[in-house]
Amino acid sequence: MEIKSVNIVGSGNVASKLFKMLNEKIRIPSIYARDITCAKNIVRGTTTVPVDQLSKLDLADLTIIAVSDSAISQVINELSGEFSVVHTSGSIDIQILDKFNNYGSLYPLQTISKDSAHDIEIPFLIEGSSKAFEKFLADFAQNILGTRTLVVNSRKRASIHLSAVITSNFTTYLLREAKVLLSEENVDLNILRPLLEETVRKAFELSPEVAQTGPARRKDTLIIEKHLKQIQDSELREVYKLISKKIADYY
Repeated sequence: MEIKSVNIVGSGNVASKLFKMLNEKIRIPSIYARDITCAKNIVRGTTTVPVDQLSKLDLADLTIIAVSDSAISQVINELSGEFSVVHTSGSIDIQILDKFNNYGSLYPLQTISKDSAHDIEIPFLIEGSSKAFEKFLADFAQNILGTRTLVVNSRKRASIHLSAVITSNFTTYLLREAKVLLSEENVDLNILRPLLEETVRKAFELSPEVAQTGPARRKDTLIIEKHLKQIQDSELREVYKLISKKIADYY
């Protein structure tokens, strides 16, 4: 069993990135988007046919559903059960796809923006409805997408997704809050870049619990109280207090 053609359902960040990764390596007969203009923008200059009806998808060896979690069920209802299908969700069990002959997941463990031209490493977490289909997906990811893969079940993938949200999304939000505080003093966010890069390096090299520093780690209540008085946003103040307490309680 070999994948020679792939259809993509979706037009968001993941769908767009997958199209770019696959376009020069494998045939993509068609791509679906609710808004046909979005599909046309993705496939511009290629032979891929944009469609706005799932019934118009051409036959392909694999159909990748790369839409929001809330839209997956609707897509499933409109697709023929003869397709071999995977979704790219981090948290949805593959059993939602059990109407299809072969099904599974192809979850990119990465933060992805459709307009980013920067090449990034994207490990894929894979699960299949059978060992044969799982191998099929692993070979596809390694040989066509050219990425590292890890075979995990739906429960473990959901736990990894939760960890990824805490690691990436929460960090990005906290950086946004830091940017607000810095802007009040006309200081650029980039002043924190060396600190953040070293923090991440140490956390992975030494382990997070060993690399942890700061006033909560030292139980320096004077500094903590001073910081709390500086924070004007009451909700951010509560976040600071809660995380500081979690750190202090651990040590």
